[in-house]
Amino acid sequence: MAIKRDIIENNELVRSIYGTAENPGFTVFSIDHGEAFMFDFSGNPPQSHTF
Repeated sequence: MAIKRDIIENNELVRSIYGTAENPGFTVFSIDHGEAFMFDFSGNPPQSHTF
């Protein structure tokens, strides 16, 4: 719950969507390692990020 409160207090966008850390629709998770692909609408090829 402390992590959720910290996010709500420091992220205006998340706060505007979920309101409070107690909102049951607000879930926090982490991914330890993986690969992400970032797509945009510019026509450039997607970027791959490994973490």
